[in-house]
Amino acid sequence: MAREPRELLFVGIKNVVVALDPLSGSEVWRTKLKGGDFVTVLWDGRNLFAANNGEVFRLDPAGGSIVWKNGM
Repeated sequence: MAREPRELLFVGIKNVVVALDPLSGSEVWRTKLKGGDFVTVLWDGRNLFAANNGEVFRLDPAGGSIVWKNGM
């Protein structure tokens, strides 16, 4: 079942971004990023960004697909 992004919790860990259901803790989607354990995640209420291994990604918050990336 599709979820509204505002109903999800976004977490970066072990080179992935994971969307979780905040009530049950169940995983909704997962997106693997290139290398590096530490992932910084920013959700501004509209856009979902992740930074990892010197790259910045914009992800689709509804499904986790990579919209764009910048190799910095």
